Amino acid sequence: AVVSTQSTGEFQTFQHYFKVTVWLCCLSLAVVWIVLRHSPSIWPLQVFLGVSVCLNIIRSVPLPNLKFIAIVMVMLFVYDIFFVFVTPLFTKDGVSIMEKVATGSDRPIFDAPKGSSTREQIPLSLKVPYFQNSDVKVCGEIYNLIGFGDIVIPGLLT
Repeated sequence: AVVSTQSTGEFQTFQHYFKVTVWLCCLSLAVVWIVLRHSPSIWPLQVFLGVSVCLNIIRSVPLPNLKFIAIVMVMLFVYDIFFVFVTPLFTKDGVSIMEKVATGSDRPIFDAPKGSSTREQIPLSLKVPYFQNSDVKVCGEIYNLIGFGDIVIPGLLT
């Protein structure tokens, strides 16, 4: 079949506009997150960005065979147990290092004025608030939390 140069040119123009539109959408999402990142209502965008990161990692990390995957999974299981349940015994405040990393840093941002209480977080977890008022809360938290590793590592098995 012969493809006319006119249809090829139209397709390239469409591709160009599509790429520009996607780029502008991504830029606007990033700007919205930067401006509203400390707001409690920004969680849907953070979940969307977190799931996007997890899916990109799962898609781009090739694993050679099942034996290698099994060894890595056992090593990560031991690593997870240590950093979640053992490190609270060694930290001054009794909080696990894994929880601090997943929920964000307690240190003020680098450019904040001295004495500022502004906290900067790079979320490595998905936080979804409880949608009902219940007396039963897990550890007194107001949100559900799942780390990226809990999504990516099992996802690598697929």
